[in-house]
Amino acid sequence: MRPPARTYIYQNCSPIKTYSLLKALLGSKKMFASANIFSLILSNASLLFATAVPLPALAAKINESEKAVEKVENMSVAQESDTISPASHGTSTQCHGHHCPTQCSDGLDNDGDGATDYPADFGCSSEDDDNESNPKADCQDGADNDGDGKTDYPDDPGCDSPQDDNEYNPPLTECSDGIDNDGDGGIDALIELDSYNGETRSWVGDNKGIRSFVNQKAAELGFTPIPTAYIGQGMVSDDNTTADKVCELAGFSTVDYKDCHKDGPGHGRCNFYSCHDNVIGKWNPGLNDFQLVNACDAKYLSSLTCKHRLPACDDGIDNDGDGDTDYPDDDGCASPNDDSEVPHDPECDNPEDDSERDPECSDGQDNDSDSLTDAQDPGCWTDPFDPGTYDPTDDDETHSVLCGDGVLESPEECDEGASNSNDPDATCRTDCTHQICGDDIVDTGLGETCDDGVNNGLPNYCSLTCDGTTDPVCGNQVVEAGEDCDDGGESATCNADCSAAICGDGQINASAGETCDDGVNNGLPNYCSLTCDGTTDPVCGNS
Repeated sequence: MRPPARTYIYQNCSPIKTYSLLKALLGSKKMFASANIFSLILSNASLLFATAVPLPALAAKINESEKAVEKVENMSVAQESDTISPASHGTSTQCHGHHCPTQCSDGLDNDGDGATDYPADFGCSSEDDDNESNPKADCQDGADNDGDGKTDYPDDPGCDSPQDDNEYNPPLTECSDGIDNDGDGGIDALIELDSYNGETRSWVGDNKGIRSFVNQKAAELGFTPIPTAYIGQGMVSDDNTTADKVCELAGFSTVDYKDCHKDGPGHGRCNFYSCHDNVIGKWNPGLNDFQLVNACDAKYLSSLTCKHRLPACDDGIDNDGDGDTDYPDDDGCASPNDDSEVPHDPECDNPEDDSERDPECSDGQDNDSDSLTDAQDPGCWTDPFDPGTYDPTDDDETHSVLCGDGVLESPEECDEGASNSNDPDATCRTDCTHQICGDDIVDTGLGETCDDGVNNGLPNYCSLTCDGTTDPVCGNQVVEAGEDCDDGGESATCNADCSAAICGDGQINASAGETCDDGVNNGLPNYCSLTCDGTTDPVCGNS
């Protein structure tokens, strides 16, 4: 009697994964020691069907599919309570129950972009996503996302890695923007690169990227490129001279890693479909070009990593297109380790420096508009290691104006240093102003006879021309020379002429209650009384 059929469930997996599963099961003696028939239930979305396959037919089917299976992917198999570990068949993760791990949770780099699963791979929207391939990060999608004319890692300086999802470059300083900002012929700061640095450049996957790169560089250097008709096909030949040459064209010194794919016996198609399509470019050092050769029955360089990027002045490439290459032939190269062939600006201390211009204290300009330039400007005498010494590297001419330092600066009218004085014959005062009428100093040299400063021009003070005293003014409420009083008008104690109000002074002061005032005649018959309040009675017989 034939043993009962065993049932295995494989859910939501692609045909390739299915064949991978069957291949793994075929090698399990535990599962098939006594079984020659089993039922496979394959469920894919809403599709559910069952097939009964004899082992010989199953084996033939698996062998037929081997060419399409590059590796056994993660899988899930259930047989009652059994758990199968596919580790011995090329996978690294055990599968349990009836759930098949998705590409975004299987621990594999399914799209070969250097990132694995969610959230590291930008092609994964979640752990349940079964496609790692789309979309790609900005720095590997083949598009110039930031419009700077440079595309993807490592060509776009905004890309830190292929998985970087932002091509936008950090803001550039004047000493790193590739522009001669001050018009002196020098560009940016000198950067030296260690030839044994750890920088790498990689091409992965079907390697069309290598093909395009080789053709671009071949055209730039005058080599014979692979014909355009084959640009989307084929690989670069896997021999050392070609791998070395690709790294050389990229400006790297060492082939760090190379990988060749071979799809099956008698084939070397690298994911293409016929020998006719698989034409590769093989580097021929003798002819200095890339030759076309047939790709069948050969291996091809499908992944390449170059290491130790060479400095621009030692990489054999005319990076600035001026016809001269590397140190010492290119005048822009300061040394073999110089990482740019363009002339450098000596005013740039480092790439973070945001000014290519000369410091204010050595640029020949009056930057603070004080009529003083560079070494003449006291703002430049600020050497931190030697105070009081001119510092040509100081980038700030501004300073506080100091009267008495012997340097004429706005708003000073004069500055004679130690000779500044308030003596009448001095030409510059201690406040750095010139002699002038109104400075409260009698400048005999200017012919002044008086100077009451701010009081000049007031009554009984020096005149506005400093040549005499100003006449007093009665009625200004200021008692000045010749006045007894000044109440700004008549009062009980002060007459309108600024004399003291007294009965007998000949002035009738109504404010004092006077009705008459005949001066010295007061008290005489028919004259004002001695109290200025009426007329004295007449006297009979006084002739």
